[in-house]
Amino acid sequence: MKHLKIDLHKAWAIVKKHEHPSKEALDKIALLAGFQTWEDLQKELAKI
Repeated sequence: MKHLKIDLHKAWAIVKKHEHPSKEALDKIALLAGFQTWEDLQKELAKI
């Protein structure tokens, strides 16, 4: 698998283009932000 260098801002822009991104895509975005899963990221954001 080829690895792409991408920042979180660009990754989020890609996700926003898709109406229903896959769980796998969301989990990869969460990994870029330093979380294990999308659910972990959402839980942390809910605390703010």
